[in-house]
Amino acid sequence: MDRDAFGLNVRVLPNGALGQWGFQAEWLDGEWMGTDRDGWYGQASYSFADHPGRAYARYEEFDPDADTADDEYEALHLGYIYNITPLDQVTLEYTLGECATMDADDIIVQYQRKL
Repeated sequence: MDRDAFGLNVRVLPNGALGQWGFQAEWLDGEWMGTDRDGWYGQASYSFADHPGRAYARYEEFDPDADTADDEYEALHLGYIYNITPLDQVTLEYTLGECATMDADDIIVQYQRKL
């Protein structure tokens, strides 16, 4: 099956040009497995100078099939990433979302290790 898409991505890392603030956004429009899909998100983050952590807020919208009504996903994510070591981090995130006509709220705790 064909997979055709066009997208744009922009990213400003924290502790760079905007001080402790970071921003990221992405937009995508295309076709995958015979369906017209599109979506976007925008995210802002803040890295704290006095401890190893970063807070973020992200809003996203995704439509997995533009030809089908009531199948869109929208969500606001609020989270905090704590760096335990340079290789280990824990993320706590609250998601206030809606998928089609149902609530899609989540609380997520995630551990990651960089290899």
